[in-house]
Amino acid sequence: MPCARALRFSLPEMGRPTGFEPATPRITILCSNQLSYGRRKGAGNLRVGMGAVNPFFHSGGVRVAGRLSPLRRKEFRQLCGTSMERLRIVTYNIAHGRGLQPIQGLTSRRKIRANLLRIAKLLRSLEPDVVALQEIDQNSLWAGSFDQLEFLREFGGFPHAVFGVNNRRAGFPRLNYGNAILSRHPITEAENIKFGRKNFGEKGFLFAEIDVRGRRLPVVNMHLHYRSRAARIRQVEHVMEYLSEKHPHRHAHWLMPPIVCGDMNNPSHTSDATASLFRYFARHGHYTLHPKQAATFPSPLPQRTLDFIFLPPACVEVYCLVVKSYLSDHRPVMVEFKIN
Repeated sequence: MPCARALRFSLPEMGRPTGFEPATPRITILCSNQLSYGRRKGAGNLRVGMGAVNPFFHSGGVRVAGRLSPLRRKEFRQLCGTSMERLRIVTYNIAHGRGLQPIQGLTSRRKIRANLLRIAKLLRSLEPDVVALQEIDQNSLWAGSFDQLEFLREFGGFPHAVFGVNNRRAGFPRLNYGNAILSRHPITEAENIKFGRKNFGEKGFLFAEIDVRGRRLPVVNMHLHYRSRAARIRQVEHVMEYLSEKHPHRHAHWLMPPIVCGDMNNPSHTSDATASLFRYFARHGHYTLHPKQAATFPSPLPQRTLDFIFLPPACVEVYCLVVKSYLSDHRPVMVEFKIN
């Protein structure tokens, strides 16, 4: 395959958000970890959204720093010499929208919104089918007190989204955050699993089935413990057990085995959670791990690879790109592939 990095695109200046086309009216479903549905606000830890709510406003224009190297679908197909339909997946830890500010809670609401607008613009330029997000907030005091997923869904141009809240604190400071998925295809099923019972600092994973041309694409978006190796090992064992139980009942409906991605908080070459998860998937076919070498953290001068996408054997002709971006302390990882 020719080198895709020969194509470079600069991200243009982005003005006021009123330049974005508003999406269609939204229907919101609120449900718990057991997918019991409710109509009242705050009914559980999982929210599936379709369409949009009221537009957000921000005073003043925002400039986008740095240069990016995303590949648009047309150019990529020209490089690969194929016109077949491909899927594109992105995983991105957005650090609560604070950008490169090292301390959470010191970034103003205005700056968080401006940074999320840049992230939305970046996601538009990458044109992914599915985006897995970590460290995203829903009405958290330390992150501007607004729904960051709905903000990115609207201004990123995604018709479907699901939020998996792993931390919910009603007192002061009010906190609601976790993992989320944006999708250009309908999200037909979703379930959020917390690894523990804490209301602050808890990690978890979000499982979703996405309707791609009438077949279900299973996706797992996870965020593992940042410090403890033992905790990470326990967490991936939880994921393995969950998928092993899910597979006998759902695999007949799946387009392929699950795509697993997220912030693993450990590299792949050490005896840690990422390597354990890869060995587990190896027993279920020739999974591939991406990126293979490029570092993702910290974004200004990346030294470590912490963010990964596991692809099942059905994903062929894979292209992987770690996007050069300074909108979070992590760099986003994108893969594009053809379904065999």
